[in-house]
Amino acid sequence: MRRLLMAMPALLVLACGSVPDETLEARACIPGQQLACVCPGASQGIQICSGTGKSLSKCECGFTGAGGDLGGGGFVGSGGLVGGGGDVSGGGSGNASSSGGSGGGSAGGGSGAGNGGAGNGGAGNGGAGNGGGTTGSGGSGNGGWGNSGGWAGGSLGQVGDYAGNVNIGEIAIYQGVKIALVKNGQAVNQRNAPVIEGRPALLRVSVAPVSGFQNRNITALLDLKSSDPNVKSQTASLQVTGTSSDGSLGSTINFQIPPEQMTGDLKFRVSLHEPSGGSVGAVQSGAVFPAQGEANMGTEASGPVRLVIVPFIYTADGSGRAPDTSNTQMQVYHDAVFGMYPTPKVDISLRAPVQYSGYVGPSSGWSNWLDALCDLRQKDGVDSKIYYFGVMAPKSSWSSYGGGIAGLGNVPSASSKWARCSVGLGFTGADKEGLIMAHEVGHTHGRPHAPCGVSGEAFPYSGARIGVWGHDLIGGALKDPNKYRDVMSYCDPQWISDTNYGKLFSRIKYVNQNAYEVPTPPQAYQKLLVDVDGSLVWGGAITLNERVEGVDTAVKLLSKEGRVLQRLVVPFLPFGDEPAGAFFLPKLSAQVAAVQAEGFPSIATP
Repeated sequence: MRRLLMAMPALLVLACGSVPDETLEARACIPGQQLACVCPGASQGIQICSGTGKSLSKCECGFTGAGGDLGGGGFVGSGGLVGGGGDVSGGGSGNASSSGGSGGGSAGGGSGAGNGGAGNGGAGNGGAGNGGGTTGSGGSGNGGWGNSGGWAGGSLGQVGDYAGNVNIGEIAIYQGVKIALVKNGQAVNQRNAPVIEGRPALLRVSVAPVSGFQNRNITALLDLKSSDPNVKSQTASLQVTGTSSDGSLGSTINFQIPPEQMTGDLKFRVSLHEPSGGSVGAVQSGAVFPAQGEANMGTEASGPVRLVIVPFIYTADGSGRAPDTSNTQMQVYHDAVFGMYPTPKVDISLRAPVQYSGYVGPSSGWSNWLDALCDLRQKDGVDSKIYYFGVMAPKSSWSSYGGGIAGLGNVPSASSKWARCSVGLGFTGADKEGLIMAHEVGHTHGRPHAPCGVSGEAFPYSGARIGVWGHDLIGGALKDPNKYRDVMSYCDPQWISDTNYGKLFSRIKYVNQNAYEVPTPPQAYQKLLVDVDGSLVWGGAITLNERVEGVDTAVKLLSKEGRVLQRLVVPFLPFGDEPAGAFFLPKLSAQVAAVQAEGFPSIATP
C-alpha cells in the first residue's frame, strides 16, 4: 500500500462533548435501550436510554401485573400484553456496567444477560503476556489482545398493546456494514452481505409514523428464538418524534445481540408496542414483522482470522531498531481486523523477533523483505490457515522516513498457502489505526486495490466509497457511506465496503474449511522478484508441496553467450502494488547464465 506522508491519517483526540453523538467512541448506553431498575419497595422499574446515548431516564415505576415473562402469554389479536403484563422478568439484570458484562442489580427479575453498552468494558482486558497468545474474547489464556467490547445483550421488559399509527420502516443488522433484513414490511431476500454466526451485532429498528401519530415513547420487542436456551428476547424503547434515519443512532430503536446469541439457527420477530396499556391510535399491519411466527436471521459461519505479527529488527543501518509491538499497538491491530472483517474472532499473536540486514526504503527493498517473511512462515511450519504480518522500523518516524511505500502483500489465489504473508511499517505512530495492516492482510485474502488514489478492480461505488452505512462494533461509531472509502483504496477516511466485506467472508470461510488441502509432489523453485520500483532482484530458493498459481508468463533461459537454452511458461504471483510480484522458476542448471521474463530485461543468475 502506497501512502505519501501528507496523506497519512492523523490521530485526532476529541472530548466527548465536542463531536456529534454518533461518532463518540464510548457510550453510557445504546439510544432507546430499556434497562431494569429498582423501585421503592424493591419492585421492578424501567429506565430508558436517551437519544444521545449519554444518559438514562429516571426509574419509571408503578408497573403492575402477574410478572409473566415472554412466552407465557404471547401476542393476542392486534393488541394484548406479552406474557400477561408483568414486571421485567428473566433476563432483566444489569445496567451498562464498567465491565460490559452482567453487572448491575435486578429486582425480582431474575439473573438475565445484562446490558453492557457497546464500548463499555473496553477492548482488550488482559493485555499481552507470556508470548502474546490471544483468544479474541478479551485477555484469556496467556494474556493477549482481544474483546469486542460490552456486548452482553439487553433486558426483557413489559410492553402493552401494539403501537398505533406507526410502522416498522426497516430492520437492519450491523456487524461492520449495514445489512437490511426487512424493508417496508417485506423480507430482503437478496442481501448485500452475509450475517455472521458468532459475531456480535447491532440490530436497528427504523420507525415510520403515519398520519395521526402522537410523539411519545414506543417500545420494540425483539423476539429471538434458537435451539440454544441462552438466546434471550429483549425490549428497547425510544421517544419517537419522526421517521428514523440511518445517520442517527438516536432515531432508531436499537438492540445489542451478543456473539454467543448469534447462533446458526437464530430466528427473530420484531413488534412495536406502547410501553404499557392500550394502543394510542389505529394499529398498522406494519407494526410487527413477520405477521406470524419468526423469520430466519440467516447467519453464516466464516470462522476465525488467525494472524501472527512478526517483528523484524532492522540492522541495515546499524541501528538494530525494533518495531512497535507494544500492547497498545497489538490491540490496534486486533481492533482494525475485528472491526472490518466478517469474522467472529481474531486470534492475534506475537512471534519472536527476526534480524534483518537487507535495505528497505520508501521505494525499494520491499519485495525481498516480503519474500523473506513468506519463506520464514514456510520454515516455521505453521498451520496453513495462519497469516503472517511482518513489521519493521527502517526509520524511527514518518518525518525521517518520508513518503512512499508503507506496506506490501501478496494477492494469492484461495488455495495458495505459501503466500499468506504481508509486511508493513512498524515504527511508533506508523499505523495508529491499523489501516496499513488491515489493507495488506486484505491483499493476502485475495483483495486487490479498490480504485481511489490507485488503479484497481471494477468497483460498484464511485471513488471506492463503502456503499452502505458502516458501524464500528468496538468504538460504536457509524461510518457515513458518502464520506468513507474502502480500506483497500488509497483514499481517506477508510472503512470496509459491503462488497469487500462479502468477498472477505468467502475467502475466510474457504480457508477455514480446509477442503483444498491436497498435497502435491515437492517442487523446487527459484524466485525472481519484481520490486516496487520495477527492478528485478533474486529472491530465495524454496521447495513447496503445493501448486503455485499465478499469471502464466513466458520466460527465456539464456546461456553465457545470450543463446536461448529453453523457453518456459512460469507463474507470476502479483503483489499488492504493481508491478511488484514474484516469478516462480524451476531450479536452474549451471548452464543458465541469465533469465529474461516477458516485458523485462534479462538478469544474470545468482
